[in-house]
Amino acid sequence: MDDLTVNTESVPGCRWILKGLEKLMERGRMRFKPAKSRSMVLRRGKVDDNFQFSVAGATIPTVTEKPVKSLGKVFDSTLRDPESIRSTCTELDKWLNSVDRSGLPGKFKGWLYQHGILPRILWPLLFYEVQISTVESLDRASEKSKQHSTLWAPQQIATATQVLGRGIQGNESQGSVAI
Repeated sequence: MDDLTVNTESVPGCRWILKGLEKLMERGRMRFKPAKSRSMVLRRGKVDDNFQFSVAGATIPTVTEKPVKSLGKVFDSTLRDPESIRSTCTELDKWLNSVDRSGLPGKFKGWLYQHGILPRILWPLLFYEVQISTVESLDRASEKSKQHSTLWAPQQIATATQVLGRGIQGNESQGSVAI
């Protein structure tokens, strides 16, 4: 068992399920790692930190205490995407600068861009509701990088901008896109 998500309608129901799972894990001679787990209680659409869950005598941290990143999406107590989108933009700048300063020949920088950086940038665009202007700023940041000036890197972020601009499932009047 690698990952497990427990969704219940009530806090007592979650505690009951956790106790049952703990018994099953003991039978299988396995154990939970509460430090790597996270808990989140939603009440009326907001995170409520008044409840603590525990497994094997250790308390499971809440997403307020320790945000968790799963499949490129950050889950924290705000339950909003703008901060995650900003962090994606700053990560792109760091990655492009590190590749530019690496001293590698152009074709290796192109490979790093196409197979390392680009998938890491396009993946969050699938999860977050990103403004077209933000996608265009990501495109401009990659164009400023030396990668685009050497004519070997495909302009895939620009292509993503064009595709997203057509409004796959987006609302062009508001300028936002949700894929």
